[in-house]
Amino acid sequence: MIMNITDYILNNYRKLATSEELKLLTKFSDVYFFYNNSALIAAKSPEWRMKRYSLSQQDLEYYDEQKIAEIRESIAKRILSDHNENIVLNYCPKCGELARTPVANQAPCGHRW
Repeated sequence: MIMNITDYILNNYRKLATSEELKLLTKFSDVYFFYNNSALIAAKSPEWRMKRYSLSQQDLEYYDEQKIAEIRESIAKRILSDHNENIVLNYCPKCGELARTPVANQAPCGHRW
């Protein structure tokens, strides 16, 4: 499964994730924003940012970028296998890339259908 499909499923079919998976995805977002935020928030102390994003030192040590990608991919695979009949993979008929949403009529290549 390529990352593009993982992002597509998690962006468009997040409601099909279990409550535990949703908690993990929220935690991943918090870790992401801890490291990748605006200059104003980045100027704050790490302790302030940890409190702001409800993170512990263990969270920051445990959830590295590769681990987050692996878990996100496994959640997307589970959603795809368990709910295959409910998921529409909206591929562009011209370039074969995934459109942004299941009902989009334009692909990243600019082709409309």
